[in-house]
Amino acid sequence: MGGESSDVRFACAPVALVVLSPDDVVLEENDAFVALGLGTWRDRRWTDLLTAGDRIVHETNVRLILLRLGHVEQVAATLRAGGVRVEGFLAYRMLDDGRTLVAFTAADERRRYEDELRAARDRSRALSDRLTCLARMSSALVRAVSREDIDEVLSLQAPDVLGVETAACWLVEDDLLRPGVARIDRSEAHPAWEVVLDGQVRVDGDAQFVPVSADDRVIAVLELRPPVTDAPAALLDSVVEQVGAAITRTRTTELALAHATRLSLTDPLTQVPNRRFATRELQFRASQLRPWAVALVDVDHFKRCNDVHGHDIGDAVLMAVASRMRSAVRDSDVVARWGGEEFLVLLDDPTTAGTTCERLRSTIGNHPVAAGGTVVPVTVSIGFTVAGPGEVPHEVLRRADAALYVAKRDGRNCVRGAEPGALGWEVFAPEVVPPAGRTG
Repeated sequence: MGGESSDVRFACAPVALVVLSPDDVVLEENDAFVALGLGTWRDRRWTDLLTAGDRIVHETNVRLILLRLGHVEQVAATLRAGGVRVEGFLAYRMLDDGRTLVAFTAADERRRYEDELRAARDRSRALSDRLTCLARMSSALVRAVSREDIDEVLSLQAPDVLGVETAACWLVEDDLLRPGVARIDRSEAHPAWEVVLDGQVRVDGDAQFVPVSADDRVIAVLELRPPVTDAPAALLDSVVEQVGAAITRTRTTELALAHATRLSLTDPLTQVPNRRFATRELQFRASQLRPWAVALVDVDHFKRCNDVHGHDIGDAVLMAVASRMRSAVRDSDVVARWGGEEFLVLLDDPTTAGTTCERLRSTIGNHPVAAGGTVVPVTVSIGFTVAGPGEVPHEVLRRADAALYVAKRDGRNCVRGAEPGALGWEVFAPEVVPPAGRTG
């Protein structure tokens, strides 16, 4: 055959091979040919193995095509000897020295090969389809801007990628959470919590729980039903990796958005809510079917403070006023900077509005503000009113502003309230206000 290595390859080839002389005598046969059960045919005529019909084809067609093209492919034939018949296909190739190499593939072997080839093609096509689905899911995860988006993408597209019926993403927070869908408390016994603790894939009944990790900790758990069986491990790893990246990215975005939102609703100087936030709260409280109270608080003679002591001291006064007011009201109440030296206070309990406003006035006025080596006496004037259920915020603020105007007219450092009356509203001095102690 042309060398020792070639001889070895010929002898050990998985397909049945023979070498023919120019006059069709078998010169060599390999082990696979002998294994067909036809016996050894060395030094015997090849055509004696063929049926009469196949012999005619060989002598009239195969030889002519070999001489012209040098090879013949896919010739159906039946080899028979000693009562053994083997159906299959022959392929001929002319060698440089005039000999002919013949390969024979048994029909059942060919069918098995074709079945395997079809199965491999089907697997390849299925994998290609899943990779297409994975690419589509990857694009959707990149576009996800919230944790709800991630759960929706996973539930809609992961089944096509992994060959499962359902897929869900549990986020690890104080509880296991599917935003807007469900929550699993830490006290509940659940396989997902076990995955969070040990970081290992777990199969429980008809569900598979897969950890999603970032920075060496489990940040989410995928719940797949039924467990993944026919998807390559690399495909599942890719889904897990992309979900983890999406969760990390959206959490970063959410934190940045929350920080930006907080800044947009917070007064940068006093660090209390700003007018924008207070306006939202006014509208919310007006939509509730219960009474509430609002107070407008104005720092007395603030322009004079700025003119005499400078704006740095003026800023320190505003920060101190905001801080003292915040400490004098309930956690559910809102203290906001309304503009300049004016603050707005939203009170949940309207029955104690007058008392609360007096507490605000005294908390601020009884203690001068020390800043920049200077001690500055500070007082405030307050106007408040109680809003009825469904009352328009604009009208409520008009009443509070009218009460504040009267408080300033009456000498400042005092509290005045306004309530609906015969002339639109009436301003009054709450009984909790002490008769003395005002400054002009």
